Amino acid sequence: MAARGRAAVLVEPFMARVRQLLARAGLLHVDETPARADGALTYVHVACNQSYTAMHTGGRSAADIDAGGVLPDFAGVIVRDGYAGYTHLVTAAHAWCGAHLSRDLKSVYDTELERVSAELAVLQRLVFGCSSERARPDAVPGDEDGGEGAQDAGRDRGGGGGRRGPGGRAGRRGCLHLPRVEGGVGF
Repeated sequence: MAARGRAAVLVEPFMARVRQLLARAGLLHVDETPARADGALTYVHVACNQSYTAMHTGGRSAADIDAGGVLPDFAGVIVRDGYAGYTHLVTAAHAWCGAHLSRDLKSVYDTELERVSAELAVLQRLVFGCSSERARPDAVPGDEDGGEGAQDAGRDRGGGGGRRGPGGRAGRRGCLHLPRVEGGVGF
């Protein structure tokens, strides 16, 4: 028998006690994650609290989840992700994991922000006839840099003939200014 096999046999009485203590706990965090074991893709199932952790490998079915020996009759609170494989645990109260909730809410926020930004850009084009790239208050038609760096070397800001600063321009387009921020449009 290989060293890992011998170690598993030796630690089994301890792990049986850990599973028993976890099954009686009031609160458990449960999760599963893909991993390679015995040369194949499988799932590592975890049931833990602040003191103990039990892990086992298997598929994602209810039977595979229950094979860990902790959850089948668990009557406390399980903190988990949204994986439907845990819904068969009807004697337990189910709480959503804060880390998963935070990730899910960020995803909703990012998606909504992208949608709102796109709608504002369309509205801006409809109302003002310009794109957000030309929507800066210092942007002037024909000005290749959009008004930034409006003072070229050797030209004055107030005199005639050269590019003038924002205060000296006449005929500037009146586009809505929405400051650009990383991740979307600022308000």
